[in-house]
This record gives sequence, structure tokens and C-alpha cells, in this order.
Amino acid sequence: MKRLIVVFSFLTISLAPSLASAFPNMIYNPSNGNIQFVNDTPNPLFAMYILSPTNRITGTALMIPGATRDNTEQPWALSYLSVPPGVHNVGNVIQPGTLASDLSAFFYYTPGNGPFPIGTPEPATALLAALAGTPLVQLARRRSRRLIASIRSGLEQIEVLQRS
Repeated sequence: MKRLIVVFSFLTISLAPSLASAFPNMIYNPSNGNIQFVNDTPNPLFAMYILSPTNRITGTALMIPGATRDNTEQPWALSYLSVPPGVHNVGNVIQPGTLASDLSAFFYYTPGNGPFPIGTPEPATALLAALAGTPLVQLARRRSRRLIASIRSGLEQIEVLQRS
């Protein structure tokens, strides 16, 4: 039973990071207004949107290879369709100094499957990984204690042999 728990814990920990990372993200640099889309999914996204209710989208967005850009909603929104996997630099399209709280981003996996907010962490995955890691930490502690005890007993035996 203990081995089954250890194997299950190991599989959960090894799979949890890949599940958590397969979620689109947006990286924003407020000093220069640069935006990068990160599509960690294995398939192209149907659409990704940057929204600015305070009309902070400026400049010309760069083309993402394989995607279609829609600038018709500027200055309050910027849209990309068919965003391929990978990290894509959109350019300095936000007024420098704009607070991240003034922006939001959404994506659609497929038409009708969304919108999903970008950049929202998935706390359930982190909790699952932490719970799964607990038995592994306990196992490592037990093994290290046993190893230290066996080293100590070995050293004691060497001292006894040296005395005699």
C-alpha cells in the first residue's frame, strides 16, 4: 500500500507542472508597454484579446506569424485570431506606465469555448502538487534518518575495531 501511495504521489507531482503550464498567459512590461502572449497549449488558440477599458492601447501591434490581427477595436481592445503555440511579442502597444490592473486579457480555445481570463493562476493544481509532495518529503526524511543512523553505527564499529 505504501508503494502505491508513493507511486501515485510521484506521478501526480510529475504531471502537475505540465498541467499548470498548459495555460495561455500574457507578459506585460509597464516601463515600455510591451506585451507578449504565451500560448503553452499544444494547439493554436482560436482567439486572444487584450482589453483596456481606459483606452490605453496605442501604436501598431506586431504580427504574430500564423495569426490574424484585428486592430478595428483600438484603443480599447486588440485581437489576434488563430494564435499558434509559443511565445509571441506583440510589441509596445500599451501606453508606458499603465497599471496592469487597467488591462485584461482573454482567450478562446475554440469558437464558443471561452472566454477564459489570461494570467489567472490555478490554485487547485498547486494545492494538489503540495498534497502529493507531502508523502515524498516524509519518505525522503525517513531514508535520510536511516542513512545517518547506519553511518553512525558504521563509525562506531570502526572505532571499536581501532581500539582493539
